[in-house]
Amino acid sequence: MFINIFILLECYRRVSKEIYFVIQPDYSQDYKYYCFYWTPTSTLVNPTVVFKFQNARNNYIYLDDVTFNSSTNLIQNGDFETNDDLLEPTLWFSPCWRVCSRSIVEENPKSGKFSFRARGDYVYLKQTISISDDEQSDIYYFGFWLKFNCNNVDPCTISATISSSLVF
Repeated sequence: MFINIFILLECYRRVSKEIYFVIQPDYSQDYKYYCFYWTPTSTLVNPTVVFKFQNARNNYIYLDDVTFNSSTNLIQNGDFETNDDLLEPTLWFSPCWRVCSRSIVEENPKSGKFSFRARGDYVYLKQTISISDDEQSDIYYFGFWLKFNCNNVDPCTISATISSSLVF
């Protein structure tokens, strides 16, 4: 006999021109899911998803299974299974300033074989999304998994942003 157990996730709801959300981890060192239902107040034109990582130089933040959709996932390689994306910045662009590192690694994936790993100050990960007229929606879903290797002594912060050029 099989028993189905559904975990209902409470997603944040936003009605705005853009999403900007700062995450302070609970330091559990397990993956945690973050999600949003977003109602943009204008038509989306080439929206950009940006993650900004700030953490102590000796600690890592892992990101996996990024989703942005109305019906199909508009993020390309959100699970990082094509592990050369940082070399091919047409999908994911990841500048790194100061003392930092970022890579797609076979270490600590939430699913599959790979995840994105960031360490240090001012690591960014961004992707511009192409949305056709038939993919325009009233409500978009944005979700991702994060795992923090940080603690109260060596804290870390992540921000997630979705913004776009606006058509009025």
